[in-house]
Amino acid sequence: MNPQERFVRAVELHQAGQIDQAEVIYQKILQHEPAHHAALNLLGLIDCQKGRMDSAVRHLRMAAGVASGVAKYHYDLAVALHTAGQLPGAIEAYFKALECDPGY
Repeated sequence: MNPQERFVRAVELHQAGQIDQAEVIYQKILQHEPAHHAALNLLGLIDCQKGRMDSAVRHLRMAAGVASGVAKYHYDLAVALHTAGQLPGAIEAYFKALECDPGY
């Protein structure tokens, strides 16, 4: 299975609610391609689902840093920061999402 097929499979598992299996694949993808922003973002969302907010914020911040023009990544980071009680950072990330896409 090539890297793109592996990523597609992880997304399918994630969408099917099989987050443990998806998490393993995202981690393997990141071992080979540490700057894979989509895998970083989705791994961050799994961290959120599992209540691992420090890890979620780290992964989501990395995704937003690698692909700084993607509004969704900044929004997901904002939600994680908000959930973690880090309101100033959340507000900044919400504004960054709007800066990337005013219609978001």
